[in-house]
Amino acid sequence: MTGLTILRPAGVFIGDGVYLGRNVLLDAAGDGTIHLGDKSIVGAYTAMFANNHSFMDLNKPIIEQGYIPGKIFIGDNCWIGSHVVILRTVTIGHGSVVGAGSVVTKDIPPMSIAAGNPAKVIRSRDGK
Repeated sequence: MTGLTILRPAGVFIGDGVYLGRNVLLDAAGDGTIHLGDKSIVGAYTAMFANNHSFMDLNKPIIEQGYIPGKIFIGDNCWIGSHVVILRTVTIGHGSVVGAGSVVTKDIPPMSIAAGNPAKVIRSRDGK
């Protein structure tokens, strides 16, 4: 692993046998949490943001409004391609594949192949 960045390590769980490509960012700042399941692969230059800036107070600069925490959960045996962005409050089910360059904003069911911006399920890995 070269260039791995973890913001708030206390909020990050990395399972057994996980491979992280170069320059991966795991951002659990603002009390967010990130769970990477066993034997999963995360491609180079992927970023996971388990938080979002609060921005609803129009009388206060966004930078002063803090974070809204969330959770990213990636199941066991997943493959997250390179240059993927995963946003807060997303679950990627076990055995799923996310194509390179995708932006994941919603849950991906187990054993799915998803791609795009925003990422959408394009088919199932089990042929159904």
